[in-house]
Amino acid sequence: MIRRFRPPQTLIHPFVFALGLSGLTFLLALLVVRPAHQSMAMHGLTLLGYWQQGFWGLLSFSMQMVVMLVMGQLLANTPLCRKLIEYIGRFCTTTPLAAAVVSLSAMIMGLFNWSLGLIFGALLAHHVVFVTRASTAHASPVGKDGGSSKGPAQPMGYALIASAGYSAMVIWHAGLSGSAPLLVSEPGHFLAATMGVVPVSQTLFSPMNLAIVATCLIAVPLSMAGVGMAQQRWWPDSQVPNPSQPPPIKALEKPTLPEEALPPHQGWYRFEQVLLKSSGLIIMGLWLWTVVQAYHLPDPTTSTPITLNSINFLLYGLVLWSYGRLTPLLEGARQAMAHTVDIVLQFPLYAGLMGIFTSSGLLVWFSAGIVGLIEQLPASANTLMPIGTLLSAGVVNMFVPSGGGQWAVQGPLLAELALKLHVPMGKMVMAFAYGDQLTNMVQPFWALPLLAITGLRPTQLLPYTTVIMIVSALVFTLGLLLS
Repeated sequence: MIRRFRPPQTLIHPFVFALGLSGLTFLLALLVVRPAHQSMAMHGLTLLGYWQQGFWGLLSFSMQMVVMLVMGQLLANTPLCRKLIEYIGRFCTTTPLAAAVVSLSAMIMGLFNWSLGLIFGALLAHHVVFVTRASTAHASPVGKDGGSSKGPAQPMGYALIASAGYSAMVIWHAGLSGSAPLLVSEPGHFLAATMGVVPVSQTLFSPMNLAIVATCLIAVPLSMAGVGMAQQRWWPDSQVPNPSQPPPIKALEKPTLPEEALPPHQGWYRFEQVLLKSSGLIIMGLWLWTVVQAYHLPDPTTSTPITLNSINFLLYGLVLWSYGRLTPLLEGARQAMAHTVDIVLQFPLYAGLMGIFTSSGLLVWFSAGIVGLIEQLPASANTLMPIGTLLSAGVVNMFVPSGGGQWAVQGPLLAELALKLHVPMGKMVMAFAYGDQLTNMVQPFWALPLLAITGLRPTQLLPYTTVIMIVSALVFTLGLLLS
């Protein structure tokens, strides 16, 4: 089975994929939701107008995501994270063990911040294969007979380990940077009149979500280890890079200058260091003060310290304090910004696609068709509605790969259905979050930074990320049914 599942060597570029999805959405809307009184030509022009109107609809959210990605990568390149990567890499001596450890580490980081988990997982996978494997190969123990007692280092499955590093994106929406749970926790959000304010105690920190997250942290690493053992047995030489070759990028380049390279004006350098570190401490202190104030309000549900902007604010402070030097901070930011190019180019296309989905009625038709199947079973509709929400969110994520952007267009319908079927709002929001993050495993959009760091192609990850998706889907579905 493993031998037959060799990935193809080429795949459509994500930018072309976005253009193709835009064209497919246009055709669907043209054929499915055309008003009876409107000609096909006029309906087509109307849809193009919707596309143009929505083209810049995600600028604010795009900037939030760019900041999260840049700050997450900067944190992943700090000396503390670099030492952590080196320490974790010591335990990754075989492919199964490396796949399990990398996936677990990436998922834990992803629960704090999706971009930190994504970049940390990519750098860890890169380090494990190019550094740990190479050092093991050059340091084989010597036996009594003068030869190697263990032989050469066992090849590492690079694509498998890189896929394990991508597993952060299958759990991120259930963590502290989850777009939908954070948006609905803000007073005055765009669906507040329908569903009210849903505090994170009913979403991210609910017993259901905590149990599902804990199960994923066990099931996904075990499945990656299982695939690694199968690969060693039936497919031992797959996609193993030559450790003597230089890595694709300097992933673990030290983000600080050596002492001999310090600027001649030592006083100014010290002032710069104090200024950046003190600014970082002030920002983190302000964030902490906001948290304390929010939890001491008479009604904590009217405000929450955990929002997209507040998380970015905390990340900004952490970055300033961690670096303390302007030169490496700017160099690291420039390197991180290179990974946002595809996001900047593709987000307008997805925003235009979202405009067609929303304004034409295609999204209502699409989501209502899926969830409508559940409404035909009145006795169990409220039980199956979260499953329908998960499925619809997973499919729509293939068209709109943005948690916050997708919630903006799919949330109104889901909120109305939750009220009608008496489904708890927190459970419905998390069902949407699970579906949105689930199909990230087969949607190449968010894999762009990881692909840039690892030097792999999307098709090399697909067989392994599909396994992650199947295992996670079982966990999410059982969690929603049993809660």
